[in-house]
Amino acid sequence: MFNDPNGQKTPLKTILSAESPSIPADWGQGRTAFGGLSTFLVVRAIQAAAHTQPARPLQSVSVHFVGPVPIGPVHVASQVLRTGRYMTQTAGTLRVGDQIALTVQGAHGQPRASKLELEPPSAPELPPPDRLPEMPFIPGMMPSFTQHVDYRWATEHFPFTGGPSPLIRGWCRLDEDVVVDPATVLLLIDAWPAGILTMAPGFVAASSVLWMVTFFNSTALPPRSWLKTEQRTTVSHSGHAENIADIWTADGQLVARSRQLVTIYG
Repeated sequence: MFNDPNGQKTPLKTILSAESPSIPADWGQGRTAFGGLSTFLVVRAIQAAAHTQPARPLQSVSVHFVGPVPIGPVHVASQVLRTGRYMTQTAGTLRVGDQIALTVQGAHGQPRASKLELEPPSAPELPPPDRLPEMPFIPGMMPSFTQHVDYRWATEHFPFTGGPSPLIRGWCRLDEDVVVDPATVLLLIDAWPAGILTMAPGFVAASSVLWMVTFFNSTALPPRSWLKTEQRTTVSHSGHAENIADIWTADGQLVARSRQLVTIYG
């Protein structure tokens, strides 16, 4: 069902330090690269391109998954589209050969005081990570990239088990010492399956098409910080589903909200 990396684990730092990035098999998802990693690479590039003084944290990204990204070398490019008084707009691409496979547009801006404030949604009450079972990586049965993520599942049903509700809750963290900035948060959001897949009675292929994420707290967290998430599918019709995800820090601060269009092949 999924590619088997034969136990090899390539740290993100190794991928980032290469002069020309290449996606190894242990970061795969089936026959292609994990979309969260592809997004991570481009977002790191647009963050570097948007470097200003004072810094303008990333406020939102829009990601288009244009085509498949096979395991192997990729080319990442970024540019600043405009720097205004309050916002900087950026764009980035990931190419495979001469073909664009992924595009990202970013909006960067400084936090500022406003008279219009609403309380963010509260985090669900979940047992702490150390009271939930660790989800083991099973080669050949799980996407290869999942070996890089420490999952603590808090809801009863896993993907493809015919559950009653399109809802997933749990904790996750990256299994290496990488600062948890917006790029890392994106990788971890995308590491979870769409909630609707828990309702499938057997394996169903699905892929992301369009993804938009708004950040409400861009403060970097220490490596291996736990993040709490709720993934819920709100609509699934004619082979397309909308998946909404919220992600919070361990102490309940909302970090980001994600909205993703998923195509379902079954």
